[in-house]
Amino acid sequence: MQTLPSWFDHSRYPFEPRTFATPAGDMHYVDEGAGQPVVCVHGNPDWSFSYRHVIAGLTGECRVIACDHIGFGLSDKPGDFDYRVRSHAANFAAFADHLDLHRVVLVVNDWGGPIALPWALDHPDRVAGLVLCNTYLWSAKGERLFEAFSAVMGGPVGRLLIRRANLFAGVLHPLMLRRRASRRWAVRRHIAEITRNGRQRKGQWVFPREIVESGPWQEEQWARIATLAQIPTSIVWGARDPIFRKKECRHWLAGLPHSEVIKLDDAAHYPHEDRPDAVIAAVRRCLSAEGGSTQRST
Repeated sequence: MQTLPSWFDHSRYPFEPRTFATPAGDMHYVDEGAGQPVVCVHGNPDWSFSYRHVIAGLTGECRVIACDHIGFGLSDKPGDFDYRVRSHAANFAAFADHLDLHRVVLVVNDWGGPIALPWALDHPDRVAGLVLCNTYLWSAKGERLFEAFSAVMGGPVGRLLIRRANLFAGVLHPLMLRRRASRRWAVRRHIAEITRNGRQRKGQWVFPREIVESGPWQEEQWARIATLAQIPTSIVWGARDPIFRKKECRHWLAGLPHSEVIKLDDAAHYPHEDRPDAVIAAVRRCLSAEGGSTQRST
């Protein structure tokens, strides 16, 4: 597990570090509180730090778990790991099975969907609720925006900019936030500088390449989405997200038509960072099995 840098503000992330051994290296995670488990799963270039408000807000009511994928946050960053989404999904499945999780509420953002939802599809009887925050689980083939982003950011140019200029964590991440407090350097450096060595940012580069390359595998997962149709689901959607738009939110409703939709006009790509209160409220509704109403505000 990565050693914390001297500038790290423990008051913002006051959680006990834990590790789970995967074939690729140690996965860092936090496990706070007691009771019914809520598992928060991040995307790119994020890590469990961005769920700090959600963790702190729920630990008095339930057990909150948040992991860092291999290559991100405080987890190991091996150079020989392939960092493909299905490999991350296999790590997550092993992690969830190791903790013997049941009656789980899954909170997923960005790549957290393709990483954690395959486990839910394999074990719907162990899932009590879903909170979907600006994420997806289907092929991006034919979507010009996604294909262009994948080609540039997942190609040689993107690899160079991510390794040399810290493009994702240092530049793009703050542009995807609406909450001014989260864009302050004292906060965002926990994302931008947690991986200071460019050679350790392989995962940040592979994910955009996977937008296209993982398409067939993701479409296989989406074909099973009806398996989760009866599970209480809240779609907490940052309306200012330039990547996951109304179109993607409607795609979720097509697959999970009984979902509740919470549209956030003051949030972008990371609702759990911009509006943690809305995510916490959605989790509480899932915990009490009151997430069945539908608000088609998109």
